[in-house]
Amino acid sequence: MKKSSSMLWIFLLSGLLLHFLLAPRPTLAKAEAKEQAVAGEQATKQKASDRTDEQTVEQEVENRTVKLIGTMGDSGPSAAVGGKSSGIIIHMVQNSQGDLYVLKNIPSEVLIYSRDGKFLSKFGKEGKGPGQFLQPFSIAIDSQDKVYICDVKREKILVFTPRGEFVEEFSSKSALSPDDKYQNASPGCIAIDKKSNQLYVSDASNGHIWIYDLHGKFLRYFKGKEQGMFCTPGIVCFDDQNRIFVPEGMCARVRVFQPDGAELFQIGGESGERAGQFSRLTGVGVDRRGRAYVTDLLLKCIQVFGPDGKFIGAIKWLDGKEGKIYFKMPTGIFIGRDDTIYLTDQEVNQIYIIKDTNLK
Repeated sequence: MKKSSSMLWIFLLSGLLLHFLLAPRPTLAKAEAKEQAVAGEQATKQKASDRTDEQTVEQEVENRTVKLIGTMGDSGPSAAVGGKSSGIIIHMVQNSQGDLYVLKNIPSEVLIYSRDGKFLSKFGKEGKGPGQFLQPFSIAIDSQDKVYICDVKREKILVFTPRGEFVEEFSSKSALSPDDKYQNASPGCIAIDKKSNQLYVSDASNGHIWIYDLHGKFLRYFKGKEQGMFCTPGIVCFDDQNRIFVPEGMCARVRVFQPDGAELFQIGGESGERAGQFSRLTGVGVDRRGRAYVTDLLLKCIQVFGPDGKFIGAIKWLDGKEGKIYFKMPTGIFIGRDDTIYLTDQEVNQIYIIKDTNLK
């Protein structure tokens, strides 16, 4: 029975990941759909007739040279003490000491590593009781290093001490009133703005980003330019200027906002394989220079953009000890306090630890 139950959870989790990563992109409006169709036809004609000015991520953009520091996960060499570990890597964050908290499923638990990949400890238990998980999907850490985990099955956000001791839990849907027209809520992605001590909860079902204090009191929902019109928002991140980066995977773009909700610019916005376009955007991270690193599942690369949102390069492979390591299924990215890049490759269930030493 335990084996059958585990297989069922793997099936359910896979379905949830596919919902976020592989589902067809919804159009925002008929006019936009028509405009995108026309643009797509024009791009196809241009591609067939003249490739001299194009930069395709796959073929013509030179690989951005980066340094592979180490790996964590199930396949290949591991920097973690104890070698291989079971479970599916879901999400990761870092505390003020530089320790990396990796959320996994099957079994549901949090593994804690040093910044260079040394295993330190773990916590978490499956179940329906206080502090237990059924289907954890994302993790965040506040300025006091308390750990927050969003469980999509239990529809709760669970709070722990840095060592994994349970503190409290609250509803991830408390922002909804009985007469709210957005009752199809499905909050799953969380992030914490450590400057304001506010918790951002992305809801892919209805396009909202709910904002709470760190004890679950609802404050407001993030409107952006169009109230409630985010297109499947993913995990939000913040840069040193406190700008807010909202990835919208189904709409092939990252929208960048000021703290007051005023939109500054967009990264991407067109589906395709050329530089600055996305085929299946899965995550975004921002370093101290304000550079945005955007992962793409189908293009199998990381595209890099400057603080102004302009494309500056792409990481398509890593230079390992035994040759080039090509990405297979990049699904998550986190950039640490010292600009170390942690990239999840879902197919090999591994985290690559990377340094980008390029000045641009």
